[in-house]
Amino acid sequence: MKQPSRTPTPPKPNVRLRAREAAISGQSDSPSHTMGPMPTHRLEVRPLPDAGDPRAHRLMREAAALGYTLQAARTAKVYLLEGDLTDQQRAAIAKALLVNPVTESLATENGHVGVTLEVHPLP
Repeated sequence: MKQPSRTPTPPKPNVRLRAREAAISGQSDSPSHTMGPMPTHRLEVRPLPDAGDPRAHRLMREAAALGYTLQAARTAKVYLLEGDLTDQQRAAIAKALLVNPVTESLATENGHVGVTLEVHPLP
């Protein structure tokens, strides 16, 4: 039985882009005709302690093979969200889209001491 084709829903417009386009064209929905930068929210998704951290273990092994001794390593996936979001909205996005509750947790604070190395892929 052939299933009916579904037309994908178009993505919601990017508020930041829309505001920038309005500022360039001289049009705006806001009374002041200017809009400040959107808030950026940083969410860290980390492996649960009981789930293990294979990427961190690999990093420690490969660093040792190069002659470096690491006391510890932890990995996290970092998501940067732009928009006016409440704490509840951020938590709902994380729960629904970003965190696998069986193996991961959302880090709400950056509870580390020392140096943090963040690696970001090029666009």
